[in-house]
Amino acid sequence: MQKFRIKPRDRAQELVLAYLNEHSLEEGQRLPTEREFSARWGINRCTLHSAIVRLEKEGLLTSRQGSGTYLAPPKLKKNLHDLYSFSETVAAQKRKLETRLLSFQRVECDKHLSSRFQMTLGHPFYKIARLRIVDQVPMMLETSYIPVDRCPALEQYDLEHNSLFRIFEEKYGILPTTGEEKISVTCTTDEESAVLDVPAGSALFWIISETYDEQGKLIEYCRTAARPDRLQLTTVLEWREST
Repeated sequence: MQKFRIKPRDRAQELVLAYLNEHSLEEGQRLPTEREFSARWGINRCTLHSAIVRLEKEGLLTSRQGSGTYLAPPKLKKNLHDLYSFSETVAAQKRKLETRLLSFQRVECDKHLSSRFQMTLGHPFYKIARLRIVDQVPMMLETSYIPVDRCPALEQYDLEHNSLFRIFEEKYGILPTTGEEKISVTCTTDEESAVLDVPAGSALFWIISETYDEQGKLIEYCRTAARPDRLQLTTVLEWREST
């Protein structure tokens, strides 16, 4: 039987994780240098660097050029069972949210929107693109589609400092009650890389969401490109007795 041997990079990664656990580092604390780690464990520096880069991509560590490697802030957690606005999710975890309105325009209903909203081609829609920044880090790019006749004159409201769900409820009497999300993985386009401040071709969560009102009518269709190194998607599993 062939004996299993752990790869050098995996061993280096396990040693770094063990160090973090043993020393209970807090967010923003600096790690020893790669040279110090290499001497401590007798590991090739290239191998150690590769392990640290992997942990950076996973969002656990962050590097500052000319300064060193630090413990990164914890990922924002989004429970897939909760129909909360992103603003509420961020506030509940005591994080700081900034929203930038990248574009707000009117478009005509195309075949894709028609099939989702059951509306005729040409029906007017709002197309709203917003960048969500958490703790000064660009985290997700949201593009929402909303029928104009459901929220007339929506452009008069401040979408950078107000929750879209709150505007639905307080200004239009529309209560979001249910939703569906489909999640896949994709890679950044050049535009997404620039906006989210990540290298071209980086992995992204691709989230398609639909939000419905009390009558079961679709209010908003949204496409979201989110950084997996900064966002953690969670859910709750419940045991059900088989019949």
